[in-house]
Amino acid sequence: MTTPADTNGPSPTSDPDAIREDIERTRADLADTVDALQAKVDVKHRAQVRFHELKDRVTTPTGQPRPELVGGVAAAVLLVVGLVWWRRR
Repeated sequence: MTTPADTNGPSPTSDPDAIREDIERTRADLADTVDALQAKVDVKHRAQVRFHELKDRVTTPTGQPRPELVGGVAAAVLLVVGLVWWRRR
């Protein structure tokens, strides 16, 4: 017959210091797991992080829009206007 100690990993020790160390290690692992789960379910924080990442990609360090982005948007607008004008003729 197996006991719960046999199925849970290493055999139990009677050394109090080893038991305390094992408890502290388990607590630290559990805290890390809870923190990771909390980070995954915090949708508002994740959305804010993504927003700031996107904002950093499309703006210069001074907060102005990147010139290449402005040029690309202007070109796309001109293309759409040109296509609409051409189709209506």
